[in-house]
Order: sequence, then structure tokens, then C-alpha cells
Amino acid sequence: SYGMAKETGLFARRAYAAGEVALALPSKLILTSEAAVEDGVVAKVAKKNRDPLLLCALRLCRARSRPADCFSALAASLGEVTEWTPAFRSMLASTSLAPALEAAEAELGRWAKLAPGHEALAWARGAVLRSSKLPIKGGGAASSELEFFVIPWVDLLNRAAASNVSVRR
Repeated sequence: SYGMAKETGLFARRAYAAGEVALALPSKLILTSEAAVEDGVVAKVAKKNRDPLLLCALRLCRARSRPADCFSALAASLGEVTEWTPAFRSMLASTSLAPALEAAEAELGRWAKLAPGHEALAWARGAVLRSSKLPIKGGGAASSELEFFVIPWVDLLNRAAASNVSVRR
């Protein structure tokens, strides 16, 4: 929902056949780890850590602070940076989510060492995780390989978790 008060979605006015293109976007609008390393700072981090989630998150942070960045509009569309309150964090720590929360905080700690000065990494990590992780068709990757994408509009598509959705290059 990226901070939107009401539920939002894109709805088809007709049925789509299997394999039919439902949405076409220029590849330059799609943030992937490959596109992320086109930024010099992200490329330096990539020499130490090739985690696609980290690279996409860091590029979103960079884009958010640089209006001339080609992904600045995308970053701005993803909502505000929000922090969980200490009370909420404490409540989560007492649930079965505690190990996942600890792992996420540890991951963010490692990332902060690689990319100091990017306080919005937690926001950007969340934005990438909320986005699409879809099979890639073509482009040198196996069709079953999953990659993180931050794609305008795709996250608004209403689809079942097990639906047959893929990205073709």
C-alpha cells in the first residue's frame, strides 16, 4: 500500500490468455540489482556484497536523496520512511516473529557497515521486500530463477500468490 489510505489496485477489463502481455514498461523504469549497480556508490558496495536485496535497497536510498536520479520518482512513490515504536518492537520481540526481527536487524547492521550514512536502509529494505520477486524469462537467467524487482505499477496488480506471473526481458 506504500502509505496509501485506501486499498488500491489495477484491474483488468478483460481476461488475459496465458503468456499474453498484460503490462509493458521500458526496462529503464525497472529497478533490479543489475540497474542498481549503475550508480557508482552502489557499485562500490557490490564489490563487497552482491546481495540483490541490499543493492536495490541502497539504490532506492540514493534515488530518494537525489532528484536527478532516474529512480527518484519511483522512490518517492513508495511512501514515507517510518520507524516502529519501541513498544511495537517490544511486542514483536515477544512473538514467534522474534527470530525474523533479530535476523532483519542483524542484516541491517551489516548493511550499515557497508553503506554508512544511509539511514533509510530499513525503509528501502521494506520497500524492496514488499515489491515483486518474480521469475525472469530471458536475459541470460534461467526461467525459474527469482530476482528482486521494484517495478512501478506491478505491485498494484491483484494476483494470487501462486499465480503464473513473470518478467520477460
